[in-house]
This record gives sequence, structure tokens and C-alpha cells, in this order.
Amino acid sequence: MVENRDALEYLRDYVDAESSLEWQRKSGLETRAFGLVTANLGLLTLVLTLAKLLEVLPQLGQDCSRVFSIGGLSLGALSTSLALASAFPFKSYPSVRVGEIDELRRDILDSATDALTTLDELVEAKIRQLGDASKANTTKANLIVGSFVCAGLAAASYVTAFITAF
Repeated sequence: MVENRDALEYLRDYVDAESSLEWQRKSGLETRAFGLVTANLGLLTLVLTLAKLLEVLPQLGQDCSRVFSIGGLSLGALSTSLALASAFPFKSYPSVRVGEIDELRRDILDSATDALTTLDELVEAKIRQLGDASKANTTKANLIVGSFVCAGLAAASYVTAFITAF
């Protein structure tokens, strides 16, 4: 337990600021994820439209083009799945636990517990919450990077399928 109230309040303010940044990061990651879903669907629409306009749809189903077409579709589906997985809230995403709130409320109301001890417990709970948020955001970021890589590989696969179709 920290004995210096000023240091504990400073730490609490710092953790609050960091938690706010993590929530902003979460929002930004989820926005990017939905953008990737839209881009993947747009890419698939573009490929199908070009295939129809260039009349290469029958050729895309033959030999080498088939491999790249199926690869592009598979990578696009994987990219969309990864983006969707990162866009939805995680079950383990941090929130204040009811038990912790009740315990802190009892401590505050209990005259036997001093304010410094209660503040210490509050800061510890916030630090755990910040750690959970950071881990969840790192997972979301990794899923988005994977989605972006798969989308790029899908685009390259589609281009290769068109090139080999001619």
C-alpha cells in the first residue's frame, strides 16, 4: 500500500488518463475494422464486375486462374472474418466489476477504513482494468493487421487470376 496520499492521487489521475486513451484506441480500432469489412466487400464487387465486363468469368474457373480466384475469395473471407472479430466487443473487455464497487462502497461507508486504504484499493482496481484494456486492444490490433495483410494478398491473388485468365 502506498502511504503518500498525493502520490496515490497522482497515480489515480495517471491511470484514469491512460484508461481514457485505451478507450479511444478501442474506438479507433473498431472503426478501422468496419472500414476493412467495407473494403473487402468493395473489392469482391469490383472483381465480379470486372470479370463480367471483361467476359473472363469462364476463364477464371480454369487451371491456374481457378487457384488464384479461389485463393482470393478465401483470403477475402478470412480478412473479413478477422476484421469482424476485432470489431465486436470482447467478453473479457474490462469493466468495473460489481463486487469491486460494492466492496469499495462498503469501505468508504465504514468509518474503520481510512480514506487512504480505500483510495489505494481503487487505484489497484483501475490498474487491473487498464491492463485488461491494453491486452484487449493489442488483440484487436493484431486481428486488424492480419485482416489488412489478407486483404492485400486477396487483391494480389485477384490480379494474378485476371492476368492468367488472358
